[in-house]
Amino acid sequence: MPTVHFPQSEPVYTPNTTVAFEVVVDGALATGEISEEALQDHFGAASRSGAELIRAFKAHRHAIEAVARVQLPARLAVGRGILLTNDF
Repeated sequence: MPTVHFPQSEPVYTPNTTVAFEVVVDGALATGEISEEALQDHFGAASRSGAELIRAFKAHRHAIEAVARVQLPARLAVGRGILLTNDF
């Protein structure tokens, strides 16, 4: 099982309409992302604005990181580490 932790850096809204956050997997810094749809469907984001998506991420960071801890190591190993609505 990989070692995963999350630096408490500020999340960032991306041009891909995701919220990006730092993740460290087995000592290697990487970027995880969560989709706009997941934030709206599961975490109460009321709009598509970057500020609202970041607000929803911050409000539910622990729940998002719990899923990211399981899903992201394999996804980052083969490409992009993104969480989608069906992950929740």
